[in-house]
Amino acid sequence: MCDCVTPSAFNEKIRKAIKKHQCCECDQNINAGETYQYCSGVWDGVPDSYKTCFSCLTLRENYTSETGECAAFEHLRESIGGEFCLGYGIKEFISDYPKYEHELKRLFKLEAAE
Repeated sequence: MCDCVTPSAFNEKIRKAIKKHQCCECDQNINAGETYQYCSGVWDGVPDSYKTCFSCLTLRENYTSETGECAAFEHLRESIGGEFCLGYGIKEFISDYPKYEHELKRLFKLEAAE
């Protein structure tokens, strides 16, 4: 079941950065020339917009696909972290999903951004 608030208006675009931006999920830079997702909409009567790097976009799409749950903007780390439990943390999660090792390490700030 999804706890995300459904926007009354929503727009999603893939853009190429012409200046530096910050990813709403991992807080790392989206540098000029890099491709990112730009979403804007109106949530509970309040307009807002979000920029997501491709690394975090990949994780969000796969999290949704694997769990059937949505991850609200700015809450991807929290959503994935909700899968952890005693004795099962990020290292075990990465071991189970090695295809997304780089993306998970970036999101959880386990390595410096390139």
